[in-house]
Amino acid sequence: MKRENAIEYVSMIIDDALGAYSPDSEFAQHPDRTGIVDSDTLIGWQCGFEPMFIAVRSYLPGVVIDWEEAEDLAIDYLTEKKWFSPDRLEREADYIFEGKQGDYYAGNYRDYHG
Repeated sequence: MKRENAIEYVSMIIDDALGAYSPDSEFAQHPDRTGIVDSDTLIGWQCGFEPMFIAVRSYLPGVVIDWEEAEDLAIDYLTEKKWFSPDRLEREADYIFEGKQGDYYAGNYRDYHG
């Protein structure tokens, strides 16, 4: 899976100030936010036949959150929402696509299929 494919599976955008909103919400579509942006780190889990992704960003303009912190924030958010099965101890993401930093993507990622 590639980053551009993962974007269609993003179900929530969260930030490091504990804000959370749907990518389709008016808040996310505001001209200053534009839904999913290049600097968002995408954290995903394989859920049966389809993956589910959380886009993680900083509330500070121009700041890109590293993939380890983004994964922790996404896991914390989903744990709070009781998304994980109570008997699932392993909560590590299956996919990680880091946000764009400057003119390049950092490239650290975890891919469920490889």
